[in-house]
Amino acid sequence: MIIELQSDSSTAKIETFGAELISLKDTLGEEYMWQKDAKYWLKCSPVLFPTIGNLRNGVVKIKGENYAIPKHGFCKDKEFKVMHQSKEKVILNCSYDEDTLKLYPYKFSLTMAYTLIGSEIEIGYTVLNLDEQPIDYCIGAHPAFNVPIGEGCFEDFCLEFNKNEDSTCPVYDGENLQIDVNNRVDYTKGGNTIQLKYSNFDSDAIIFDTINSDSVKLKSIKTGRGVQFDFVGFNSIAFWTPTKSSAPFICLEPWNGMAVRSDEGDDFERKYGVKHLDINEQHEYKIKIIPM
Repeated sequence: MIIELQSDSSTAKIETFGAELISLKDTLGEEYMWQKDAKYWLKCSPVLFPTIGNLRNGVVKIKGENYAIPKHGFCKDKEFKVMHQSKEKVILNCSYDEDTLKLYPYKFSLTMAYTLIGSEIEIGYTVLNLDEQPIDYCIGAHPAFNVPIGEGCFEDFCLEFNKNEDSTCPVYDGENLQIDVNNRVDYTKGGNTIQLKYSNFDSDAIIFDTINSDSVKLKSIKTGRGVQFDFVGFNSIAFWTPTKSSAPFICLEPWNGMAVRSDEGDDFERKYGVKHLDINEQHEYKIKIIPM
């Protein structure tokens, strides 16, 4: 089911299957979200839970047992329940069931709240532990934005952080299907800007496993058009467009957790960036998309 939100200056559409943001338009009809095309990618904005990226050999060890959790988790492929709906807000929920317990042996509740505030949309993520034991999880977002927005082409755009970034980025090793922490690239040179080039994505995503910023702008260097993307409560961020395809979009992906790394084993509780919840505890995360 598609739910439409409306404000005086924008509209948004959310698909209850996967709780995916599939459209964000301003009053002039400018579409900011990628509109799914089998030639490139058939998603718009999947939620990543309880894993991010791939696991080593497709499995992870939890409490001594192996579990085959799909790439980016399973919530992206679940029908979310509508808990609240109004003109400018919808709250959706996905909780554990018999099928999820076979893949991930924890009882959880994932609530997503979409709120349209003028031209902005805020997306809240709340993870609640419903189990009789502490639980571990990873969580991330994967929204894809049209590039260009307005005039120009992909390489007229840049990523501009709200703080200088002095860390290097590990490269994804496609042969061994893992993030190689010993092979790193410096994209910002201590500054706060990355000029978009398709060649930057020849080895998959640009991954900041540590990040100073909590906001980044995807914007045209010619017109200033684009989006500001705020990500509160996330420890890492990645940027992705399909390799060697000249796809007209880019994903901005804030993460807690990530794909398997070359410096880690298979125990889920020891994965890089993994989060922990005690019994009845919950954590909240937010992103905000602000058209410019």
